[in-house]
Amino acid sequence: MENHNRNSKSTSRCFFTLLSFLAGLILYIILKQKSKTETKVIDSGNKEEKDLNKHDEKVKIFLTERQKVILGNIKKEKKVYPTDLKLLLPNVSTRTIRRDMTKLVELKLIEQKGSTKSTYYTYIK
Repeated sequence: MENHNRNSKSTSRCFFTLLSFLAGLILYIILKQKSKTETKVIDSGNKEEKDLNKHDEKVKIFLTERQKVILGNIKKEKKVYPTDLKLLLPNVSTRTIRRDMTKLVELKLIEQKGSTKSTYYTYIK
């Protein structure tokens, strides 16, 4: 009788382990599908929207106020150097500006051209 209880506990433990694995797999699939939904980028204070397509996925991006200012300036000036951005945002460190620029480049909103001291940024239409 004691042997039967051990087998029963072992079977139920195995069943619940398998059930937990399947629940996790289903949750992963559902979350993966949600990430492929249509979204938009909101740019600047004028509520202009731009779609970003990456492998038939649309990603919703919210820009910080600082990133909106930078993006607006690049649209207006067409070509902006890092020193111009430092003058535009004097209370922001150059490292923070560089992080913002890297994010905007990764989002394919702007393009970085040149390298080191000859680096400048242009707006991607």
